[in-house]
Amino acid sequence: MPKLTSRLQDFLDYRLFLLDFYRKKCEANPHFSYRLFASKVSMDTSQLHRILNSKLHLPLETIPRLAAYLELDAESTQHFEQLVRLGRAKFPSMNVTRELQGASDFKKAV
Repeated sequence: MPKLTSRLQDFLDYRLFLLDFYRKKCEANPHFSYRLFASKVSMDTSQLHRILNSKLHLPLETIPRLAAYLELDAESTQHFEQLVRLGRAKFPSMNVTRELQGASDFKKAV
């Protein structure tokens, strides 16, 4: 059985972490779906789909429900919230999350 959770600290974009979680759940359980995931965290299926596909940001009020479902400890929940807030931040000339991801990829290559 595949490991169902990756280390949150390995991600710079919370949506990539959630997508990774979703994919691993699907590998472990072929019946796992957007609908089931959304129902577990009291979200609309289409809203979750748009979040996982980087079309929409996670509403801040859903963080506690997601953290509980993902079984995040207090430190990881705080880190997850910071990633959500960073992703939601509006920067006039750049998307910081993508810039940080690029820096992380560069660091791994060096």
